[in-house]
Amino acid sequence: MKTVETIEDLIVELGGLTRVAEEFGYEGPSAVGNWRARGMSRGLRLEVFARLKARGLMASQQLLDVSDEDYAALYDLAKPQDSAAQRR
Repeated sequence: MKTVETIEDLIVELGGLTRVAEEFGYEGPSAVGNWRARGMSRGLRLEVFARLKARGLMASQQLLDVSDEDYAALYDLAKPQDSAAQRR
């Protein structure tokens, strides 16, 4: 699985500034372009994680800007459940 490391990688993987702006509900691409200088807001990080995962991509810890503990927990929760465990 490919890992998206940076905001620039994120913008490329999601189709460019305009496409990302549309996908996240911004009026124009400049708000997304500002992520390059200011970073993403903390409130978007889980949504970014989910959108990348839906595309078969991983978000790096650097991109999400979370602690080691939170990053591990996030990916642990996102793992497919074992079918035997699901039947219990």
